[in-house]
Amino acid sequence: MKPILSKYIFLIIIIFSFIISSGSLKSQVVDGIAAVVGDEIILKSEVDQFAQTQALRMRIDPSRSPSMYQSIWRKTLNTMIDQKILLDRAELDSIEVSEKEVEQALNQQIDAIIQRVGSREKAEEIIGYPLSRLRRNYREEIRKQRLVEKIQQLKFNNISVGRREVEDFFYQYADSLPEINPAVKISHILIEIRAGSNADSTAYHKIDSLLTLIKSGEEFSELASIYSDDTNSALNGGELGFMKRGTLVPEFEEAAYSLSPGNISGIIKTEFGYHIIKLIERRGERINVKHILVMQKTSKYDEEKVVKTLNELRARAQSGESFEDLATKFSDDPDVASNMGNLGWYDLSSLSIPQFAQVLDTLKVGNISKPFKTDFGFHIMKSIEIREGGKLTLKDNWYELESMVIRNKRLEVYNDWLKSIRGEVYIDIKM
Repeated sequence: MKPILSKYIFLIIIIFSFIISSGSLKSQVVDGIAAVVGDEIILKSEVDQFAQTQALRMRIDPSRSPSMYQSIWRKTLNTMIDQKILLDRAELDSIEVSEKEVEQALNQQIDAIIQRVGSREKAEEIIGYPLSRLRRNYREEIRKQRLVEKIQQLKFNNISVGRREVEDFFYQYADSLPEINPAVKISHILIEIRAGSNADSTAYHKIDSLLTLIKSGEEFSELASIYSDDTNSALNGGELGFMKRGTLVPEFEEAAYSLSPGNISGIIKTEFGYHIIKLIERRGERINVKHILVMQKTSKYDEEKVVKTLNELRARAQSGESFEDLATKFSDDPDVASNMGNLGWYDLSSLSIPQFAQVLDTLKVGNISKPFKTDFGFHIMKSIEIREGGKLTLKDNWYELESMVIRNKRLEVYNDWLKSIRGEVYIDIKM
């Protein structure tokens, strides 16, 4: 297989995973209900789409291997039932995911596609429609994934194992354990770049002047395409497409749902900046809106403030303060409460953030890097330990073996817990 072909097959697999919620894969039969879970339904077409994606990943042709595909389909349905149950439990436990987390995850996924094929234009050519539409379609799936991850972290991250359990595991599976690649264990402190007060004032005056232009008769779509900082929706004149209640940030959603079709809001402030919203159409609890976003732009001065703060934290850590305590207190990483800045082990051959790879290439064990910038903000990073690759041993790879046993134990406890809460939910499998 030619490399270029491999690249596009990989992209197609990613895209199939993305567009499940948009219905882009057309079902070959009349749609129906696959299962009822509590008050929710799972459509057969949804299961078909997920199952076809999984089959593609596994290089299985449903027409040539119908029994294998049917097994994939059944497992997919059960996974979707489990997700519905977990999402319901997350709601009961008041577990939430911020729009910022969703936006970061979306950006990572979209960037992965663009990097894989070389440009935004090439990605859109292959997909057949703008990436802004892909972003809208996949936003809700990202939110669900993060909610499921959070409930799993909160309930099962504190599981531990004893020395005897690790040793028993090693002696039982020593001959079948895989070899490992060289890896590094790292911690970091992330500080996001936030705009100062001058930037907020500038953004407000700009959105206010745009609102004045709209009121004087200027075309909303044209202004959105020229001036909106939401570059994805700007390509469509500011249009977001149909969204259901609960998928937008609260301030934006409250304003949008209060409008009548054709009406335009005043200036709305959210965590992303200042908006003007125009309601195009409403269908029950789903709305289609256009918006113009003006963000508070960060300046070089804002970046310099972050770098100064991180240099101060670096100096404190080098003077003996606990890096983990400093991370817990100052880091903007959304998972810092549970990991205290510890990112765990990373395979040196496949670090997904290029800036991390560049810094680690020169960072000695125990040292703390100077501040460096990624798409998330500025970081300082500490190299805790380097692990050589090769065959696992009790002496040299205790952490990896312990992690394997913990993962197995978490999975066992998780499955038992999931089985118990399944019994509390009405489930009717129709197919």
